[in-house]
Amino acid sequence: MHVIYFEGDINATKDATSDFPELVKLPNVYLHCIGTGSLMSNAWLSNQNPTVKRLNRVMGKSITEQIMTLPRTIAIRMLLQNIKPDILHAHTVDYFGYWGAKSHYRPFIVTAWGSDVLVTPKKSPEAKRRVQYTLNKANVITTINGYIRDYIIREFDIPAHKVLSFEWGIPLDIFHKGYEAESTNLKRELELGDGFVLLSPRYIRDHYRIENIIKSMPLILQKHPNTILMLLRGLVAGNDYETKMVKLAEELDIINNLRIIKRELTPHEMAVLYNISDACISIPLTDGFGFSNQEAMACGAIPIVANLEVYHQYLTDNFNALYVDGGNANEITAKVIYCIEHPEIKDKFYEINRRIIGKYCDWEKNMDNMEDLYSKLARSKR
Repeated sequence: MHVIYFEGDINATKDATSDFPELVKLPNVYLHCIGTGSLMSNAWLSNQNPTVKRLNRVMGKSITEQIMTLPRTIAIRMLLQNIKPDILHAHTVDYFGYWGAKSHYRPFIVTAWGSDVLVTPKKSPEAKRRVQYTLNKANVITTINGYIRDYIIREFDIPAHKVLSFEWGIPLDIFHKGYEAESTNLKRELELGDGFVLLSPRYIRDHYRIENIIKSMPLILQKHPNTILMLLRGLVAGNDYETKMVKLAEELDIINNLRIIKRELTPHEMAVLYNISDACISIPLTDGFGFSNQEAMACGAIPIVANLEVYHQYLTDNFNALYVDGGNANEITAKVIYCIEHPEIKDKFYEINRRIIGKYCDWEKNMDNMEDLYSKLARSKR
């Protein structure tokens, strides 16, 4: 297995040992970082340069990326000719998928994750063109659920036989109830006390409507002052939106009831975090039934989710989840208070959700389907 990535992505530094410390330990896994080169190193061409930012807004595209298209494409093609893989598989349509398509390598699979097809194409005509180009070039398109599959077929006029739905699932040997000793230690470390713990397992980004979750807290705390809200920073350093959210929490006088975890967590650490959470709230503008929802369900947290069509596949309001208008802070308040005052629903929901996850979202079982697809495409190449 060869993993290709770009210098600068997710803070990548071209040092595989620091970029992917776990992957370098695996046998038969090779990492290749395509450098930005002298052009991208030029400060004037940086997307952070004010002049370049203005040009990007006016033209609806990244000037830096346009300049780098040819050298990056050549670098990818040369690398693939050297590796000669049986299959090229790119994840996310709008970025890595686009570069996979530009390589013209066959067979080529692209996997849509969610916002790469649901959100990105609506940002600009250029973004939509890139997504359409990638989908057209792929031999096979896989999606993480049936909703996104149907959306791609309908919105991008892609032949149905070319788009396959593969529910990835989660590793159930990691995500499950338990971890009693570690949970006790983590609660002590985070100073959670014995109050209700509400976790937003999505990153601190505007897309996940974190602002509305924070705005819901003052009224919750009036009735249940020991409630704690936990937020995750994610893979990258803090950003302007996070700074704004911290300031909002201070203005609303809830900062003492807010915990922000400022580093990336391992799957094991996430499982412990879910276990100490009473409810997990996921209210993005769009979604692909994120893995965080499945993980929370497997670990017993109450799902509080936006009323998105994609969630209807597994979640039913007041049966195994609570639906909420993600744009209405007062409604979020009401649903969280309901969870606090009806603790019996946590075990009730969990009994239903663990069966759903076990049946449909078992990583080991579902990856057998992907392996079958790989084998089929590899045979066709030969």
